[in-house]
Amino acid sequence: MKKQTKNLVVLFVVSFALDMATMPLRGIGLHWCSMVSLPLYLALTWYAVVRLSDVAAWKVALAVLCGWMVVNVPVRVLWWNNTIGSLSDALMHVAGIAAGYLCSFRLRALRIAVLAVCAVLVWQAYPIMIHWINYIECGSWSGRCRRPVAGMTIVGERGDTIPMAGRAKVLDFWSFGCRSCIRELPDFQSKFEKHGDRADFYAVFLFRDASDTVGVVRYVRDKGYTFPLAFAERHSADSLLGVHGVPLYVVVDDEGDMVFRSIEIFNKMMDF
Repeated sequence: MKKQTKNLVVLFVVSFALDMATMPLRGIGLHWCSMVSLPLYLALTWYAVVRLSDVAAWKVALAVLCGWMVVNVPVRVLWWNNTIGSLSDALMHVAGIAAGYLCSFRLRALRIAVLAVCAVLVWQAYPIMIHWINYIECGSWSGRCRRPVAGMTIVGERGDTIPMAGRAKVLDFWSFGCRSCIRELPDFQSKFEKHGDRADFYAVFLFRDASDTVGVVRYVRDKGYTFPLAFAERHSADSLLGVHGVPLYVVVDDEGDMVFRSIEIFNKMMDF
């Protein structure tokens, strides 16, 4: 009995350490953490159940789960609103543990089915994360919506006010403090070159203070980007469009209604 307890404690610690080791991947992208953690937790649970043959399989899986829960559960309980966006990543971890437990059963068909499902989850980790965050942030799995944006003001490089109605617009809301925004500017440039004849494209720089805009035009042009640049006050964008975080991509139709809103610049965004 003491040996079994010791093995379960060791497994608990290993599970906790694995969670701590993979956590930095969330800084690169939640999907990367999911893609790595699911198979690792699957392998850990499966190996432990097989190796600790004198311990009930459910106890082994529970030890692994509890090791993962040490940090995740308290953080999510205390800061639910701030962590709900990463819920898909958390479920991927739990799915890995459950899959490892199921794979320990001596049923070939079950094992093949479980591994196939896990392979699909890993393959689709990025779109799953994007659709989930879209739903949380934008209220739509696909990004499609219908919402008037009358009152929203963006200002061009020369200080001219750009009306929302008149011609369809594709808006990329971004800021210097967002590394993802900077990384995705080349993709926005590509979309502008491909679809610029169908809509007006604007990389809309969000600012809290006018001093934030110093050097923006020079930075964009020095990088070789040719898409039009615009500016919007962050509070105004927050209240009218719900731009709580960036990057955020918005498509406005020729009537001035927002018809697409997403944290990801999907290829299908130009289907509107």
